[in-house]
Amino acid sequence: MAKRSPSPWQSVRRQWRRLRRIGRSGAARVVYHPRYSSAPTLLPTIDTQRARNILGFLVAEKLIRRGEVLRPRRVRMDRLRRVHTESYLDSLTRREALTAIYGVAITGARRDELITVHRSMAGGTLLAAREALENGDIVLNLGGGFHHAHPDRGAGFCLFNDVALAVDLLRERGLKGNILVVDLDLHDGDGTRAFFADDPSVHTFSIHNHDLDDTRAQGSTSIALGDHVDEDTFLAALEESLPPLLEELRPSFVFYIAGCDSAHDDRLGNWRLSAAAMLARDRRVIEGVRGLDPRLPLVILLGGGYGPGTWRYTARMASWLLSGGETVEPAGVSVATLAHYRRLTRFLGQGRKGRKPKSGALDWSLSEDDLPGHVQPRPHLLLGRYSLYQIELAVDRFGLLNALRQRGFTRLRLDFDLTNPTGQTVRLLEGDDQEVLVELRLNTDVHTLAEATLLRIEWLLIQNPRVSFDSRHPPLPGQQHPGLGLLRDIVSLLVLACQDLQLDGIVFTPAHYHIAVQTERIFHFLDPEAEALFLDLQELLGGRPLPEATRLVEEGRVRWAESGEPFQWDPQPMVLPIGLRLRGRWRREKKDYENAVRAARRPGRFVLG
Repeated sequence: MAKRSPSPWQSVRRQWRRLRRIGRSGAARVVYHPRYSSAPTLLPTIDTQRARNILGFLVAEKLIRRGEVLRPRRVRMDRLRRVHTESYLDSLTRREALTAIYGVAITGARRDELITVHRSMAGGTLLAAREALENGDIVLNLGGGFHHAHPDRGAGFCLFNDVALAVDLLRERGLKGNILVVDLDLHDGDGTRAFFADDPSVHTFSIHNHDLDDTRAQGSTSIALGDHVDEDTFLAALEESLPPLLEELRPSFVFYIAGCDSAHDDRLGNWRLSAAAMLARDRRVIEGVRGLDPRLPLVILLGGGYGPGTWRYTARMASWLLSGGETVEPAGVSVATLAHYRRLTRFLGQGRKGRKPKSGALDWSLSEDDLPGHVQPRPHLLLGRYSLYQIELAVDRFGLLNALRQRGFTRLRLDFDLTNPTGQTVRLLEGDDQEVLVELRLNTDVHTLAEATLLRIEWLLIQNPRVSFDSRHPPLPGQQHPGLGLLRDIVSLLVLACQDLQLDGIVFTPAHYHIAVQTERIFHFLDPEAEALFLDLQELLGGRPLPEATRLVEEGRVRWAESGEPFQWDPQPMVLPIGLRLRGRWRREKKDYENAVRAARRPGRFVLG
């Protein structure tokens, strides 16, 4: 189908709106990530492209500039652990957890994708809250509003309560005074109310069809209007209850969950609000909040809304908000054309070709994971067992992420590469530049040791790219940056993984002498002759600083005593027994192994040349 060009009158109006915005300060801003639209299609009523369609409309109508779109990061695991229970976060690693929350079977990669989308949207609410607090802005997150999530469970398509997460952040940043949550989703905001039942400083205001539980909060207004509510009834209830509450409460911060499932055409809703009534609702909330104080921070969240046309209600409200009072009708915008994708991609791009992004600029480039519809399914579980969410939860609990944050790494991100034929890879990255702090490549190994299945470390890199070597800490062979001192922590995590997977042990092949020295206390060479040779090297070099000792080996200054030829390090596998079977085998064979090592020892076999 040929692309329909805008009429001259439409083009003039769009340019006029664009000119009106130039130089206008205090404009509302939008939070969006391409990942918002990467959720798997689970139910026909859920429009996974809702956020993208809204942003595409705003871009097409020239209602928003690139600098007014903020890109969030996924909410950190330690932040989730501050508001949700450990048992609930654990439960999300099980197959049936999301099935109960969504009402349909969710397994495999779709489960991990969905958790990532929810974490990204919750991260968007945190970003919106920070920006609104710092600048007194109105910030619209094109996601979030997960008001059914309780501290100890998820429900109603809600995994993590992003408002509770954001309130925790605001309090941490010193926000005083009352916080108001205006929830006009069709359904009761039971989860948010439960979070703040004992906190009178957070008032949850909800107009909905039915109460979902009997939890009563110290600061709460809960109005259940029943089914088949018309717009006059709803708007009257809103006008009667919200303005007096605003005057009484005088909040320091407001969240508005602008759910669209109360619209007359919503696939899951049972109210009869027209498009005009939905817009009137939004305007009354926003104007009421800003009537108290033009700089009162306000974060708007999407909330519920089901069906392919749901996005238009938010788009209509956003057009009024971003244009400074003019409502633009979104009904004619096409969201399925190649031109739409190209326009949105250009808008989210870094700018002119060849232009170097400014320091700290956001990376809006799309990756393969941001695009829908991979041609072939890819593995999504490390070692067939662990999702990215599980790995991050484990390392956060172990204190690894917090230890790195204390060293100044505040934008940490875990990443998988499970398709590399040399091994499945986990990376710990930092910042927009994706500095590699840890890179670990693993395989299962059934060949090195008969009748044993081992976890093989194919590659392990631990580095601090922000620190330089000096005379006291010179580089070891193979090092580009100093280490982070986390080797023991990572090996400990691998030991726990081995126990969980019921593997027999860990095996790796040290590429350099210093790596064998660093691991000798818990690993031993599989071949007793290799162990004996290493001990003879230790006899010669053991009293020297490790950088000096390994440099002597690398430079060929360690020589065979008999021939005078330089010794060359020959990497041999080292093993750590973990499983009961291999540990029992090691106990039975330990005496024979030690006898073989003693027999192979050659004191004085090495000299320095």
